[in-house]
Amino acid sequence: MALQFTKEKAPLTPKAIQEAEQRLGRKFPEDYKRFLLEHHGGHPEPCGFEFVQPRSNGEKDWALIAYFLGLDGKHETIADYLVSYEDRIPRDTIPIARDPGGNPILLTLGGKNQGKVYFWMREHEPEDPDEVQEYDYLGFVANSLDEFLGALTDPP
Repeated sequence: MALQFTKEKAPLTPKAIQEAEQRLGRKFPEDYKRFLLEHHGGHPEPCGFEFVQPRSNGEKDWALIAYFLGLDGKHETIADYLVSYEDRIPRDTIPIARDPGGNPILLTLGGKNQGKVYFWMREHEPEDPDEVQEYDYLGFVANSLDEFLGALTDPP
């Protein structure tokens, strides 16, 4: 099944993406920029994804994307999620989507994990706030945004 989107906003222009990068103080990977030129927010179908459970021995689980976050709008934008989760997610990540419970799907913007996709879940958040920035508490999803989008499927 080809990936399709519902409830998406109009695709962004290169200028709008550049302005958003400046406003957010983050440089987006090229695959994410290409994605934003075609899709801006919205619900994907299929919407299921597999991830490796945090702090496990490779144990996998399934989750769903409720929708991809937009760069602008009245609510639940990337900027909103950055404010809400700024001390709870690694600083070199950006929330690009969310599950039905509001847990963000993150894209890594720099460092050794650059371009990788992770899943943050409240139930795996450490009690010690100094540990929150660690990747050990994130579920690994994919090595790139393109890999992530290509792997979306109907959940089992």
